[in-house]
Amino acid sequence: MRRFGIMLMLLTACDDAPDPTVEALEDRVAHLEDRLAALQARLDATAESTAPPLPTFAMPDAPPATDERPAPARLSVVVKATGVVEGDRTLTDTEFAERLRAVAAQHRDPAVTLRSEPDVPHARVVDIMDRVRKAGIARIAVATLSDDTD
Repeated sequence: MRRFGIMLMLLTACDDAPDPTVEALEDRVAHLEDRLAALQARLDATAESTAPPLPTFAMPDAPPATDERPAPARLSVVVKATGVVEGDRTLTDTEFAERLRAVAAQHRDPAVTLRSEPDVPHARVVDIMDRVRKAGIARIAVATLSDDTD
């Protein structure tokens, strides 16, 4: 009944008829209620016919950290015409290869700095760089030993 009263008030406020009768207003309210029901049915039908929701999927879990080796190591060697020197120890080619493999196995993303004496042939430095790469070490820095005789 309250709905009817509100509709009646709206109709009387908006109706252009000079003197609406109760019957005319009741007819008008019934017509508006039918229209409202039809609009509600269309709204419900539209809600049902909309595109289906996007599928959901679970993101894969990040793989566990498997590399528990210590942080990167930096191996510095001096390339001389007579061999490779680490610290104060001259290494043979076999010892140098073993040392590189050990560093690559023990550390994540190790780096090697090669310093060469001025009289070392370029081909020798390139050969040492190739050995470093073959051992699985990709980070290589090359430097020359400066001549401090100035």
